[in-house]
Amino acid sequence: MGNLFPPYQRNSMKKYLVPRWPFGSLCLLLTLWAILCSSAVLADVTEFHYRVAESNKDTRNEYQIAVLRLALEKTRKQYGDYRLLPTIPMNTARAIQQLNLGSYSNFMAVFSYSPELINSRVVRGNHDVSMGVTGYRVCLTRKQLLPSLAGVDSLKALGAFIHGQGAGWVDTRILRYAGQQVMEVGKYDSLFRMLDSGRFELLCRGLNEVMPELKANAALSSLVLEPNLLLHYPLPRLFFANERDQAGLARVEQGLALAMRDGSLQALWQHFFAEDIGKLDVAKRRLLELENPILDGYQPPAGQIFYHPMKRTFSRAQ
Repeated sequence: MGNLFPPYQRNSMKKYLVPRWPFGSLCLLLTLWAILCSSAVLADVTEFHYRVAESNKDTRNEYQIAVLRLALEKTRKQYGDYRLLPTIPMNTARAIQQLNLGSYSNFMAVFSYSPELINSRVVRGNHDVSMGVTGYRVCLTRKQLLPSLAGVDSLKALGAFIHGQGAGWVDTRILRYAGQQVMEVGKYDSLFRMLDSGRFELLCRGLNEVMPELKANAALSSLVLEPNLLLHYPLPRLFFANERDQAGLARVEQGLALAMRDGSLQALWQHFFAEDIGKLDVAKRRLLELENPILDGYQPPAGQIFYHPMKRTFSRAQ
């Protein structure tokens, strides 16, 4: 990794983390926060909104929130203080709707790149906050399906199994373009219960997502991690904002560039993901490449950092 990853201490990343609250207390917390914010607006403090978890089991946004805080810290000297505020819980489809409506000031939402998200009301950043790793997918399945999946060595063979995906996820289009069967599900938590109950056979998740999800759904005793397959398709994960908030997005993008340059974003990534990804034996898996048919119009910026799980190294885009 060389100079791409200066030796930041693991504990130094803790200041960028947002504490998790019991989901049952979240609505009360949001209400109290709104009252405080409406009665005590501080001068020269810019408010940024982040998307909270869909449920108490959902940890996907924790890294994204920490990245947002890191980017804002990197630019504090130039732009001044900031305050991070939560939205209400919402799935991807609802978050896209709220982004279009401009319901929250400086709502910085991370989605997979899709040209259909970009319109007169929505703008996007350029930096892939996951550094490419979310496009590498391993699959949750049921124990009894492991013998059947053991012989899968092509996308054609994989097409005999039904995938589950969340509503509004770009992955659905990518999988269908590759000849896969996909069932879309509206609620994140329902994906795991429906896989367990036999509604579909595969739930393929990013290398950075799957281990926390398996742990969170340990009560579903038939769920297991399929040990042999590794799917890959380019899946940039970018910040999107309402067009009204272009200045806020520009600040975040500037902060991301600075954090990639000095290695602090790589350190934050390692803090969240390195241990779990190391358990997945990525180099021993059978790689199946899929095309992303909706990447037209996206080019990573110079200086973008990418992680290569087969080699366990970072590289920089030229």
